[in-house]
Amino acid sequence: MKNHNSVELNSMHHSRKIDFPSGTAISLPNDTISKSNYEKWANRNLSNQAIIKIKSLRENNHIVTQNVLYNSIFDSISIKHKSFLREAYATGAVIASEWLIEKWGVLNV
Repeated sequence: MKNHNSVELNSMHHSRKIDFPSGTAISLPNDTISKSNYEKWANRNLSNQAIIKIKSLRENNHIVTQNVLYNSIFDSISIKHKSFLREAYATGAVIASEWLIEKWGVLNV
């Protein structure tokens, strides 16, 4: 977002999740980068203003929380998504698999 001094993403998952940042934690900043002056994202603390910071956290018995923060000297805007059941992701995988039937090539949803 223009006029915001920093964008960061806090991504919390269950402690057994191996990859980090997660696919969602990568795709959200990539979408922002394509529509802003940000150049890239980093999964570590860097002082560069052109980098979106991703903080990947793991906690026992936690499903998923993604929180995007837009910060400026004037205010802070937060967009948060929290999942309560892992079954939601299984349903999404089934729907995506059904959508793929009889499709060919490189696909983007």
